[in-house]
Amino acid sequence: MRNGETFDMHDPATIAVGVLANGEPRVALGTKLLVCRLDLDPNLVGPCLLGEARDTGLLPGADLDLSKAAFELLAPLDWGRIKIIWFEMK
Repeated sequence: MRNGETFDMHDPATIAVGVLANGEPRVALGTKLLVCRLDLDPNLVGPCLLGEARDTGLLPGADLDLSKAAFELLAPLDWGRIKIIWFEMK
């Protein structure tokens, strides 16, 4: 991973963030992120998790790439993609 650690798909705290045009991460590596699933009802938020920006990827917009374990805390793996909202925790 970009932070120098070995990727562990079973670690629910591992999150990859997108990069800006200059190649820098959208948020600094090591930043804690609160990630919540947006449910089908726009007035409800589903389960949430607290993770850490540890890697980067070519992700569209403000998308995140979650480890397998992180995704499974928010939704069944066979959903593939889910709508989320996320916040930097300072």
